[in-house]
Amino acid sequence: MKLLQAARLSRLADASTGLDKQDLEAQHYAAAGGHEIIDTAADTDISGDTDPWSRPALGPWPSNPAAIASYDGIIARHVDRPARPTVPL
Repeated sequence: MKLLQAARLSRLADASTGLDKQDLEAQHYAAAGGHEIIDTAADTDISGDTDPWSRPALGPWPSNPAAIASYDGIIARHVDRPARPTVPL
């Protein structure tokens, strides 16, 4: 499966969910499942309240039909990395 990685960092000083850590964990997960990460849409200084379509790096992916055809799914370290849910899970 071809995956797009969605990574987000709210504050550049936020070491607990740093982009390197998110990338490493996504790479391990993908490799364990035999998947390929085709690209990473990494946004920094972006609040989790920002919808995915408004993010500079992630926004173009789900909005462009040619881009959508290049991946099968989106992978993220945690459910709030693409965006925070607007309703409780």
